Amino acid sequence: MRRRSTGFWVLRVWILLLPMGVSMATPSTASALDTQIVTLATEDGLLVARFTDRVDDAALQAAVPELVARGVRAIILRGTPVHDMSPLVSLIHLKSLDICGTLVKTVEPLARIAGLKSINLQFLPIGDLTPLSGLTDLEWLHLGGTEVKDLTPLAKLTKLQTLVLAVTKVADLSPLANLRAMTTLDLGSTWVGSVKHLAGMTALRVLSLNGTLVDDVRPLRDMADLRELNLVGTQVRDISPLARLYKLETLDLEGTPVDTVAPLAGLNGLRFLNLGGSRVTDVTPLNGLRQLTIRR
Repeated sequence: MRRRSTGFWVLRVWILLLPMGVSMATPSTASALDTQIVTLATEDGLLVARFTDRVDDAALQAAVPELVARGVRAIILRGTPVHDMSPLVSLIHLKSLDICGTLVKTVEPLARIAGLKSINLQFLPIGDLTPLSGLTDLEWLHLGGTEVKDLTPLAKLTKLQTLVLAVTKVADLSPLANLRAMTTLDLGSTWVGSVKHLAGMTALRVLSLNGTLVDDVRPLRDMADLRELNLVGTQVRDISPLARLYKLETLDLEGTPVDTVAPLAGLNGLRFLNLGGSRVTDVTPLNGLRQLTIRR
């Protein structure tokens, strides 16, 4: 009896000596998250929950309370067989979400996570972006390979800096006209035929127009910060509007009807130029660009 009594008092004293706010760990807390389904790690200052392909809708729902308790700010469900995003609504402080290649068919639940800054929806069979219209903190959005056509819901996302629309049905860029914070825009393999609505995006650094119907780059002439421009397979013939883009480093003209590179002679920052399949035969106007690599 004494040993039991002594052990009891020792345990009691130990508990009383715990600092305020510190609780004893329990087996249920330690094993609340199945590491075969999800792992936690801090990346770029955010606590990230990365799920494996063993997760399903039930497992995701079961994990969410613990993710909330631990302060998870980013979720990666890339390539998992998950259909339903509604359990994530409880993560009101979520900043980043990657559901690329999942089985999600609607992003309606995301409308209730107002603080999201980064979303990857690549390869999802979605076309309606209306649920995203109120996510005004959004800075990074990947819609490549989706069924998106109408960009109207993005018109007020003025903090958006990176937008990927490659391999979509997008043709009308007018909803993007006021998104002046944009620095990276990928329109590759879309139905875009005019870039006139991009003229105000003077902060753009990377622009991909490969495989589009674009034939006029005059709206780009004031994009003084542009570093990379991809015009592969377009019908652009006149590149004189690019003559004042002095920060341009990479220019891809493969498969275009461009027949002269003379307008590029003053671009001292140019480092790479692809002319494969173009109509250019004379590159001597660029002899003064000593750091330039030309692929033909």
